[in-house]
Amino acid sequence: MAIPDKPVKILAISLIIELVAAFYLLFFDKLLYSSGILHWIGLLLYIVITIVLALGIFGFLRGSIKTYSKLLGSINILAVILFILDAALGLPFTKFDPGINISSGIGWSYLFGFGASGTSSLFSTSFAFTVMLVFSAITAILLFFKARK
Repeated sequence: MAIPDKPVKILAISLIIELVAAFYLLFFDKLLYSSGILHWIGLLLYIVITIVLALGIFGFLRGSIKTYSKLLGSINILAVILFILDAALGLPFTKFDPGINISSGIGWSYLFGFGASGTSSLFSTSFAFTVMLVFSAITAILLFFKARK
């Protein structure tokens, strides 16, 4: 097996970091599971789809690497948009409690509060979410450059 070029190594590292953060949230963010089961299921699907498409990108599945790259890049862009909307709209909290005011910033506080008092967040959850958000964006950018080749 040939040694992958530098951009492919960076892509692999980015995907691994993104998936580690996603797995952390899946297994250790108890509030995600208890308050937003649909978000938890969505995260599980995101992980499965990412792994399957990554296998295609790295040549373990038949098909066009360019197509796998475009699909995963598109999914990552969509995920970044959904992560930001999730924080802005205070979801999943607003879905289950209509008494929560979206303008209160509960989504931002929970996802980016890093354990500050009054945010109902944990440092580890905020850190994992931020890492997943950043590396999803990095992965998307790398995949679109890969698909252009």
